[in-house]
Amino acid sequence: MTALLFSLYTVLSGAQQGIITWLFREYVPESRRDWVHAALHYGGVIIYLLLVAYCGYVASWHGWVLLLVEASLSRALLFDPALNTSRSWFNYREGRAWGNLFEVGTTAAGDKALRWLAEKLNWLPERLRLGLWVLSLLLASSWKLLTK
Repeated sequence: MTALLFSLYTVLSGAQQGIITWLFREYVPESRRDWVHAALHYGGVIIYLLLVAYCGYVASWHGWVLLLVEASLSRALLFDPALNTSRSWFNYREGRAWGNLFEVGTTAAGDKALRWLAEKLNWLPERLRLGLWVLSLLLASSWKLLTK
């Protein structure tokens, strides 16, 4: 049940942040963008961690491990595709090209780390994100098989 909760929250949060990032790039002046970045990148992470912590509070120790795996895999598999899809939909509505499902941003700490690692590996950041997504999918599939 918690995997479903984390998955639904992650998709909704990712879609919401995709819409917000599209809107702020269109309408928020450069001088105010730091506030939006802080709300999205720090606030969103803190809210997700509070949700995970609360679910862990009501679970046993074994439940904590399960929760952390489910929360991590839900985030890895669903957040960025949901964010990029919602942002791309707004671009499409405005007559612009549809974006890459595995696009890597430039502001979030995770995106900066991906860009740094992709540069070290001499890969495109989007290819690295796709690779990590496939790895997460394999881990989620094997996790489901192991916990049955």
